[in-house]
Order: sequence, then structure tokens, then C-alpha cells
Amino acid sequence: MNPNVDLSRFTRGGPSSSEPGGAPIAPPGGQVAPPRRIISRYLLPLLLLSGFAILGMVSMRDSLSPVLPVQVVMPVHLNTAGVSEAPGAPVFQAPGWIEPDPFAITVSALTEGNVKHMHVLEGQTVTPGDPIADLVDDDARIAVDQAEAALQRARAEHEAEKANWENPVKLDEDLGSAEAAARRLQAELADARRALDLAGKQAEIDRSLSRGGALGTFPAFQTASALRAAELSVLETEARLAATTTTLTAARRNSQLRIEDKRKLAVSEAMLHTAKANLDAAQLRMERTKITAPTTGTVMKLFVGPGSTISMQMDGGMRVCSLYDPQQIQARAEVPLAEAAKVRPDLLAEIRIESMPDRTFHGKLTRIVHEADIQRNTLPVKVAILDPDPALKPEMVVRVQFTEPPRPKDELTTGSATVPTALFLPSSLANANADGVWVVNPEQRATKRPVKWGERTSGDLREVLEGITPTDKVIVTGSANLEPGARVAMEDK
Repeated sequence: MNPNVDLSRFTRGGPSSSEPGGAPIAPPGGQVAPPRRIISRYLLPLLLLSGFAILGMVSMRDSLSPVLPVQVVMPVHLNTAGVSEAPGAPVFQAPGWIEPDPFAITVSALTEGNVKHMHVLEGQTVTPGDPIADLVDDDARIAVDQAEAALQRARAEHEAEKANWENPVKLDEDLGSAEAAARRLQAELADARRALDLAGKQAEIDRSLSRGGALGTFPAFQTASALRAAELSVLETEARLAATTTTLTAARRNSQLRIEDKRKLAVSEAMLHTAKANLDAAQLRMERTKITAPTTGTVMKLFVGPGSTISMQMDGGMRVCSLYDPQQIQARAEVPLAEAAKVRPDLLAEIRIESMPDRTFHGKLTRIVHEADIQRNTLPVKVAILDPDPALKPEMVVRVQFTEPPRPKDELTTGSATVPTALFLPSSLANANADGVWVVNPEQRATKRPVKWGERTSGDLREVLEGITPTDKVIVTGSANLEPGARVAMEDK
């Protein structure tokens, strides 16, 4: 032991309680005061008791807090091939412009000519029969006059042929003349035959006398010559009678058939019809110099003006103007080819125009043009505007937002590994808890879970994109008074 070590500092009270020589300083009365032990005797036990009391209270809170009854559901796996987007869900957008539905009505002149007067301007409303334009009609009037004169001449000729058919005077005259000539020739033939008989008897007498020498040779020769002449006369008369008989037979046959009269009557009737047709054509051309509206509509564009020539040989052809019905308009949308696979005939559309930013028009896709535009790299489609307005004009530029149509309720089907599926929860949760849903954790306590809702629906279910797992128990009823961490008793729904 080191004799130089001062152990007095380790005595009760420390060095300050002893004298310089190391002797302890005694308090008055000669006794040393005991040291104070407040922390070890009082404060530390109090802290320990308080801690145990707090732990007891915390452990007893679970048994003392109320249990709230709730109904829960599990997320449903659905085959997304049978689930559609929610009605109104945007599908794609496309630019376009307004045009008549299904097309503009072109008013054309039906005859060539020069425009004399225009009765309409762009934007003017017309009804059927309203005048559009007048053509110069001087030559048409002259043609009508000529056709009327030709008709009168044809009608007169037809009336004459008709009268001749009803009263065949010429045929009766020809027949009577033939019969008279036949009777005359028959009489002449009888006379010739009597003369021939007399000449024959005289020649026989003269020949007998000449043979007996009582008559000379010359008189006998004269008598023979007269006989020959009588014979020739009979032959000539018979021939003439035969010819006259043939003419009489033909006249009688012609009186029965009347072939020539029928031909003339038919020709005159055809000429009369031709003259009437020519007059109708002339009058029609005259009427066509007055161009009128074929239907009700608004003048969209004029192709001619006063003094313009309307002809098939001109660039403008026979067009005068175009009309459209403000209540029958559509939007032609140029769908990018990248979105062409989403085009369906039943898609709805929201149509917006820059000049009317506060208005939205509604439409429905009605037609898909079956030819893409290689220059624009688009597929044209036609969208009928369901709520047209006179403020909508053809060629106005629009923006078309295509949306999903309403769908019938689909039957729920369980997805398979080969078909894409998604998680769905009752749509009522999305309406009542837009910021999230309540789920029950493994400790049977309620927890608020933020979720992201999708747009697809199936019946009364709606797709959940984020925030829910297939094993979560989602509270559907009894969440009105819930607070985070509240004890719940689950009932399956």
C-alpha cells in the first residue's frame, strides 16, 4: 500500500467534511448527518409505477373500444375483353370540317344558254319552285312558234286523211269508171262479133259469086279483107275487155283492202305525233330557261352569274349553284391512321368549333370511308350532327372527340391466364369515396386506402387501376363513422 495516498476524499462528505489534517468535521452536537436518497427511494419507483400503469391502459384499450360492424367485398377479376369503356369515355380525337349530310344538292341547268338574270345569292333560303336563274330565251320562243305551226299543218293533213278514210270518194270513182269501161267494152265486143258474123257471111257469098264468074276478083278480095278486119276488131275488143276486167277486179279489191289509204292515214297520224313531240320539246326547252329550286335549302355556292355561258363544253358544265339543308349536316373527320383500329360505327362524338368555344355539339359516327387518304395519312369518317344549329356552316373547321356509346349490362366472367383481366369494385364506392376506399387490415382495423379508378365498367362494377390488391377486403357499408385504426367486425356481402 502506498502510504502517500490520501483516502480522506473517499469518506462520506468528501474532503470538505474533514479538516486539513484529515480529521472529519463534526456537526453541532457531535453527530454526522445521514445523506439524502430522494431519487432512489421516491422518484424512480414513481416512474416505474407510472410506466406500468400506462402499459396497462394501452393493453386494455382494445378490449374497451367499441367494434363497428361493416360489410366487405373482395375485388373481382373480370375478363376485359367483355368489358367496355364507360359511356362518354374518350377514345381518340380527329380534326375535320362541316359539310352537308349526305352531300350538297347541285342545281344544274337542263339546257345550254347564257344567264340573263340571277334571283339568289349565297346564304339565301329557297323552297321548291323558287326561281334561281333565267337564261336568254329568244331562240326558245322562236322554236316554240315554229313547232306550233308545224303542228297545225300536221293536224290538217291528218284530218284530211281521216276524212278520206271515212269517205273513200276516189275509190268509188275509180271503181265506177272501171265498171263503166267494162260494160262499154262488152257492148263493143258484141257489136264486133255481130259485124264479124256479117262479114263472114258476105265473104262467103262473094267467094261463091267470084267462082261462078258473076263477081269479079277484086270485090271478093275486099270482102275477105273486111272479114279479116272484123276478126281483128273482135280480138282487140276482147283484149281491151280483159284489161278493163282486170282493172275492175283491182278496183274492187282495193276498195276492200284500202292499203294506200291506210298507209296515208298512218303516216299523217305519225306526223301529227311528231309535230306534237316537237312542240313539247320546244316548250320544255322554253321552260328550262327558267331554273328553279328542286328542294328546300340554303344557297351554299354560286357557280355562274349574269352573262355566264352554261354549256357542257365549259369548265363549269351545267352547274348553277349548290344547296344544303342546315338541319342535315355532318362533320367529316380525318382520323389518323394510328387510331384507325379504334374506329367503330357506333361511336359517339363531341364536336367543338374554335369560333364557338363555349358550345359542344353532339354527333354519331355513321359512315367510314373505305379509302384512306395517302396524302394526309388519315382515314376519313362521317359524323352526323344530332343537334344542328344554323350557326354551323359548311367548311367550318372542327375538332371531333370520339367517345364510347352506352353499353348493355354485361355478364360477369372470370378471367383466364390467356385473356387480359382487371380488378373491379362496386361503382358506388367511386361515387361515395372519390378520394379512396376503406379496407380491413390483418389486425381487423379500418384503413383508408387511396385508389385510382378506371373508365371501364361492367354492370354495377367499375375498374380499379391502382391502390387495391386481389386479397384486400374493401368495406362497402358501415364506413360512415369510421376513423383510421377503428376496430371492425366483418360481414361478407
